[in-house]
Amino acid sequence: DGYTVTFTVQEAPELYAVRFEGFDISEEEIRARLREKIPLFGPKVPPSGIMARRIGDLLQELWIEQGNQTKIIGDINLLSDEEFEILYRPEGTVQNIAFTRFENARVVPALTLQQKFNSVAMGVTYSERRLLELLKYNIKPLYEQVGRLEVKFCPCSVEPDTASKGLIVTIQVEEGPEYKFGEVVPPQTSFIKPEDMAKLIKFQPGDTANLVLVSEALQLYEEQFKGNGFINIRSQYDSTTNPEKKTVDIVMRLDPGYRYVFRKLEIEGLDLVAEAAVRKRWALNAGDHFNQHYPAIFLNRVRAEQMFDNLQTTDWQMKADEVEKAVDVQLIFK
Repeated sequence: DGYTVTFTVQEAPELYAVRFEGFDISEEEIRARLREKIPLFGPKVPPSGIMARRIGDLLQELWIEQGNQTKIIGDINLLSDEEFEILYRPEGTVQNIAFTRFENARVVPALTLQQKFNSVAMGVTYSERRLLELLKYNIKPLYEQVGRLEVKFCPCSVEPDTASKGLIVTIQVEEGPEYKFGEVVPPQTSFIKPEDMAKLIKFQPGDTANLVLVSEALQLYEEQFKGNGFINIRSQYDSTTNPEKKTVDIVMRLDPGYRYVFRKLEIEGLDLVAEAAVRKRWALNAGDHFNQHYPAIFLNRVRAEQMFDNLQTTDWQMKADEVEKAVDVQLIFK
């Protein structure tokens, strides 16, 4: 007799950094208590589920042991476009940011900073650590566009807002000196001609060090590679500052990954006659290097030329075969 084995596969949850504020004991003591009670507790935890509930329950027990009766709450805070944290705190122990203002800002106008920052900071639970995180991801890039790579924020002061229960936060800005680009090293690759690669760089040594231009150049490189079969292209840059010369050297790097070919076209939502018309106009052949931009370009042309009456929406999806390094494309018509 044999055995029947059943595997249950569960997708691993996302893990977020965890932080504590407003407690009567240090964060280190809280973490030690949680590690003692929850063996799998670590620097990052899932934002929901059994562990999240267990953390909340233990923190509530700890808070009550210290003679407090208020509720412990957990908030998920956005740190950057793709990074979150979980903040546990006693309810009512902290206040939210009602308004922010900047002082000593000259290179970037204070009003510009206020408009940008208030849109993300107003309503956020105040702590200096959280404030500095928001400044890093939302205001520092504005200074990186004008070469102020040493910009610093704070000391900061807070005062009650008479019109609300929140806080008015005043942020001191130290803009620092202007940096220029020093040596600029473009990515090394054999798939695109060096002269074509150089055309994508819109800055040169001696220009104001606008780091946004570096990111934009890498984005253009990625677009070039995605049009030539490299659907998993990754890019990054290393920067080395010279405080004495006030320059920053840039080395750009690409990791193209594997090159994929187009394999087959699938069409959803059309009758046989209309599908045949679409296939006749489709230019990618099986075995061609897959141009990741082509499906969207093709559908834009179909809509612009009004190939079909009553066509409301179009979309497309790609399915990558990681073994064969081939891509199937599905066009969707509704």
